[in-house]
Amino acid sequence: MIDKRLSGTFSTGEDFTAVDAFLLVFYRWGNGIGIDMAATFPQYASFAGALLQRPSVAAAIAAESISPHGGR
Repeated sequence: MIDKRLSGTFSTGEDFTAVDAFLLVFYRWGNGIGIDMAATFPQYASFAGALLQRPSVAAAIAAESISPHGGR
């Protein structure tokens, strides 16, 4: 359902919102439990990849010392 609804840079319009951050968490969780998110949900993977390029998101990932993609 998410993959089909993502079409722009952000999930709810022209600006980064908390919804985008939560969608990235869910994307990472999917990878973390063994779902090949990129193969299964290509639009969602593109969306997550773009979010990971944001300096604020990259800084948060680095500060928490976690994998950007949520894999094992």
